[in-house]
Amino acid sequence: MNTQHKEMADAFAALSDAERARLERLAALGERTAEEMLFFVLRDGFAACEASIRAGIQADEDFAAGKGIPHADVMESIRNMLSTHVKRPRKVG
Repeated sequence: MNTQHKEMADAFAALSDAERARLERLAALGERTAEEMLFFVLRDGFAACEASIRAGIQADEDFAAGKGIPHADVMESIRNMLSTHVKRPRKVG
């Protein structure tokens, strides 16, 4: 067992029953295993992971309902913004 795997196993074992149950629910919501989700929970915390997953689910629902902005429109908007605010270097020579 490598060191990182052992650290994750130790971190999982250190979770309380309530934290383990919360991790399981979060993993199911995020369509991951508890072990995969634990990495993100240790890095970002439960609240941030829950918010991120819920935001992703909401975004998927919005796009499915046609509420998204087409990629071509976004790219055109970005090009317009950049052409307005970014000075291009002058060519020398």
